[in-house]
Amino acid sequence: MKTNKIMERPRLLDKILPVPPKDHLKVLSLCLLKGLVSFVFVILKSLKEASIVQAAQSGAEVLPAIKSSVIFPGSILVVTLYAFCTSRFHPGEIFYGVMVIFLGFLLLYIGVLLPYEDYLCPHESAKRLLISYPEQQHWIAIFRYWHYVVFFFMAEMWGQVVIFLLFWGLAFQLCTQEVAKKTYHLYIGAGCTAGLLGLFLVRYYSGLYTDNLSYKEQAMPILLKIAIVCILLIILFYRWIRIRLFAEESGKLQMQKQKLSFWEGMKCVAKSRYLLATAMMMLGCAISISLVDITYKAYLKEFTGGKGAAYTLFLANQSIALHFIAIFACFFVSRKITKIFGWKIVLYIPPITIMFLGSLFFIISKFRGHIQSPLENLSGLPIKTFIVYMGAAQSVMMMLAKYVFFDNGKELLYTKMNAEEKSKGKAAIDVVGSRLGKSLSGYIHTITLFLYNTKHVTDITHILLIAFLLICLPWLYSIHYLGKVIEEKKEVPPTP
Repeated sequence: MKTNKIMERPRLLDKILPVPPKDHLKVLSLCLLKGLVSFVFVILKSLKEASIVQAAQSGAEVLPAIKSSVIFPGSILVVTLYAFCTSRFHPGEIFYGVMVIFLGFLLLYIGVLLPYEDYLCPHESAKRLLISYPEQQHWIAIFRYWHYVVFFFMAEMWGQVVIFLLFWGLAFQLCTQEVAKKTYHLYIGAGCTAGLLGLFLVRYYSGLYTDNLSYKEQAMPILLKIAIVCILLIILFYRWIRIRLFAEESGKLQMQKQKLSFWEGMKCVAKSRYLLATAMMMLGCAISISLVDITYKAYLKEFTGGKGAAYTLFLANQSIALHFIAIFACFFVSRKITKIFGWKIVLYIPPITIMFLGSLFFIISKFRGHIQSPLENLSGLPIKTFIVYMGAAQSVMMMLAKYVFFDNGKELLYTKMNAEEKSKGKAAIDVVGSRLGKSLSGYIHTITLFLYNTKHVTDITHILLIAFLLICLPWLYSIHYLGKVIEEKKEVPPTP
């Protein structure tokens, strides 16, 4: 009887993990690591916006300004530095170095920047600038609340560097092409599950400390301390993975130093039709979502009355709904749709979904005055409250399309690349491509705000709608083009 039970265990695991038994430990380890990384990401992401958006004399309009003037140049610098390090240090050393940088910053933020912000921020200079340039409120807010901007940047870099470069780079090295195809949805699902736990924590502490002072002095430090503990766990678990899994594969999985530079990556992208089309997808997804998101956040700030805790709580509840749906879709829908309809249909779902929902949101926002009475009678809600709830719903659906279908399909596309495209092009596309997309969205916002001489993003909705449609159409074409390229390739060079 005991032997039968022992024999049944791997069969049960085989049903859960669609890979050979020899790869079970590898896949489970990557799922756990992805969970820890996503847990930290959710905490940082939940806190990064509330502080700067809800600060005095600030607003959602500051977000595109940060993305265009800080995040994108910073991303290029980070990728250049990453390229420098990959040619001189072992990947394990790079991983530990990145973790130490994040640990040091979070400790500095909790111990110095947050408690002494009144002494560190140039409030008086900002007030004088506001008197002279009231329409440039969003730029002055960046100058005034520089420590929030630095925190925003570091939170963005966690997602781009730790998740895209370090985690997915490790997954590429540990998994064969066949294993990768079958397990990417599991890693995304593991990240969603851990992120859900992080969101419950964010919601609990945001609801517990509701006024701005207690939120800043109590809730934020507690959540950031939890993130610090998780980063320490990530370091320990990564160490275990290197000792156990890399030792098992000996020379096969030795992490070799790669001579990777940012400009080599960009040249590789420019030379490859495959990478160019993939980069266009990344740009289309990032720009379109960001264009809609900024307008939605502007309504949300007004709805929450300038309270950071209320803003964070609302977005946490929204993200919890997103993660519940995403977990179900990752484990039970995404792989089946990919298997039945193929990667191309999977990649078509996000642009079609985002294009429809975003256009509807912009149209209702633009003509809110004309349709106010029928909408209020139909929903029983004030028009701006209705727009906020609609914005939350469309945001959930957009991000669901991105997490479940776009991210999964994009990572599958990387498995079809040759060694040069994968090693040199991935860093440029993942980090700079997504950052460039959000930065271009920021430039669209800031330039249009300047030309219309307004500080409210809700006043330029009609221009944003036109830009939104002009971005979605090339995104759709890039998927069609990728299909042609893959058909021409027919046989893909094996991934090392």
